[in-house]
Parts: sequence; C-alpha cells; structure tokens
Amino acid sequence: MQHCSEAKMTPVFVLGVPRSGTTLVRSVMCVLPGVYLPPDEFQLLSVILRPDFDLSNLRNILEQSNFSGHMRRRGIWLSQDELTTVSKHSTAAMAFQALVLQLAKKEGQHNLRYWGDKTPENLFHLTEIFETWPDARIVHVVRDPRDTVLSMKKSWGRSVLRGSVLWRDGLRAFRRQHHSGRTSQIYEIKYENLTNHTNTVLVELAAWLGVEFNPRMVENFTSEERWSSSKATGIQNRSVQWKSALTPQEVLTIEQICYVEMQDAGYEPSTAGEAKEPPHIQLRLAKFFDAFRVVNAYAKERGWAAAIAYKTRQWSISRKI
Repeated sequence: MQHCSEAKMTPVFVLGVPRSGTTLVRSVMCVLPGVYLPPDEFQLLSVILRPDFDLSNLRNILEQSNFSGHMRRRGIWLSQDELTTVSKHSTAAMAFQALVLQLAKKEGQHNLRYWGDKTPENLFHLTEIFETWPDARIVHVVRDPRDTVLSMKKSWGRSVLRGSVLWRDGLRAFRRQHHSGRTSQIYEIKYENLTNHTNTVLVELAAWLGVEFNPRMVENFTSEERWSSSKATGIQNRSVQWKSALTPQEVLTIEQICYVEMQDAGYEPSTAGEAKEPPHIQLRLAKFFDAFRVVNAYAKERGWAAAIAYKTRQWSISRKI
C-alpha cells in the first residue's frame, strides 16, 4: 500500500453508518483549534487507495467527482494550477493530503495538527486507512439503529429493511477491522451522548486529540445537512424519535436484523427476542426501489437536473476506475 511521508500533522477520519451523526461530529471537531476536515464528503478514498489505482487518472477523477462539485458550490475548489500541483504527487495518499491542505488554506485554516475526511462509508475501509497512514486517528460515530434507520427513511426514503442491514453490516465491518493494537487510535462517540452531554464529550475528544477545548467554542455553533442548504444553530437533540415515529412492525424488523450488533453497541431491543435474517429476494427488491427513492430525495433538495447529474458523475467515475 501507499504511505504518506509528510510529517508533523496527523490524519483523522470521521466515519460511521450514514445518518449516525458524522456530519455533526465533523462540524464540532472543526471548531477545535488545529483540526480541519473538508465541509463535504470526499467519497473516493477507498478508490484511490487501491493497490492497482492508476495515479494518472487522479486529476480527471477529482475534476469529475461530486466532491469537486460541492467544493465549487462553496467557492473553494482548486484552480487548474493548484490541481496540477496536487496531481503530481508520487502517491495518491500524498495527493489527497495536499488536496485537503489546499482546501484548508482556502478556508483560512493554518497551523493544523489534524487533517482528514468525513466519509461515513470509510468504516468499511479501516484496514486500508491504517495501512496507508499507520498513525491515523479514527473517530467512529454510533447511533441507535432505530433512530438511524428512521433518519434514513425520512431523509432519503430508504426502506427500513435496507437501512437495518446497512447499520448491521457497518457495525460488523468496523468491529472486524478493529485491530487490537490500535485501540488508542480509535475514539468512539455515541450520538446520544454527544447531543445530551455535549461539553463532556467534547472535553474528552479534545483531550484525546491533545488540543484545547473551551465551551464558548460551541456557543454560536451551526451545523448543516449535506443535502440541504438549511443550517441549525446549536447541537440539536434528535435522539429517541423512533418510539413515536416507527410502527411496531418496523421496530421489530430493525431489532431482529440488528439484534446482536445493537446489543454489542449498548442498545437494548424493545421487542425482538432473537436475530433474524431478511429474505434475499426482499433485499433485492428493496435495493431496486431504494435507488429511485434516494434520487427523488436529492431532487427535492436540488432539483431533478442536479439529482441526475449527481448520479451520472458517480456512474461515470465508477466506469473509468
């Protein structure tokens, strides 16, 4: 695997099952001094860290990625000269670090101690991250599967069945890659603890990173949803909504699919008494219909043209890799 040779700064990656609160954690981490993660998900780390990745494709992939589109929308994407400089690094890992540091510079962030990325799905690629950056820090965000699946349903229209499988498989993948020799490099945050005991969690997180934290840092804190232009002031407590928003059958489905993993994570089933694997044919059908629902959800935020362009860019990049 590729190894990044630049010193003095430590890579940090925020990951977890989607809709677990990774965006919130990324936002509050960037309030801490010396910490910078781009304001949108890179999403390509698992691709560029492949041993067979062709570095000559890097510039085109970056230019055509949804990540570059998000950065352009924010007015902080790289110029052609800056992008050329980034793409000339000898490894994709070094190029990625240079890219993040260039974005930090555009946002006025200097004297960094930590740089990195918040892409939830990186929890499936923890091994590759540690092979590339042996000193990497990992912040793993966990949320009650019932609230996580509910959030997927409300935000994207994703089915309860597939949302439950995604939560379960995400926790399985993370635990499987949780190497015993790296426990000091992994910090786990429960979403419920962050929203209910914000200062306590942030004091502990700052101490783990070795940076300063003052409660005044989050007095005027604002966060935003990745697919929305809306922003929220303060850290909103959105936990434990499932009791009133999910049907008894939906709760049972989630708890049966996530039965073992949710208990390992400290969440007790309210109805299910055993684990149950969903029928394969139901999963295939749910996946088919979820694809339309997710695009429709994006279209409601940005319009159909943006939604189609978003998925087209993803498809185009996957075809070229």
